[in-house]
Amino acid sequence: MTGSPVYFMSPHVTGISRLMSFLSWHECSPTFCPAIPVPTNPNGSPYPATIKPMRVRLGDIAHTRSGDKGDTCNIGVIANDERRYPDLAREVTADRVKHHFGGLAQGKVERFELPNLGALNFLLHEALGGGGTVSLRTDAQGKTFGAALLSMEIEVPE
Repeated sequence: MTGSPVYFMSPHVTGISRLMSFLSWHECSPTFCPAIPVPTNPNGSPYPATIKPMRVRLGDIAHTRSGDKGDTCNIGVIANDERRYPDLAREVTADRVKHHFGGLAQGKVERFELPNLGALNFLLHEALGGGGTVSLRTDAQGKTFGAALLSMEIEVPE
């Protein structure tokens, strides 16, 4: 079936990995997972001159999930409505996420686009004080990072 996701499960996967393996895409090529283009008008704005942008909290148009892998915090940002994904892709950049968390994200921040899911995934390296078993932080597993990101303000069309 062309253009449809094909879910697969490895016979070697067990436990929670087996439970969550339905999230893996069997086929994901550049034509199957296209990047969302960001159009611009002559003055450099991503909106037509007739549309005035407004500032909203990320939490008004998306929800998040977060957790840890060692000293790296993983944050998934999912658009509440598929029409808002281009706004997320344009506004929620790795640099803005790193700036939002300030000194908490000591290492680099990576962003991965998942347009088929209307989502972005961020890895904040060196963000958990060493990780769950060695960190003295209250949130050594990064569970509150997603909620904290929802307070970031972004611009969307009115």
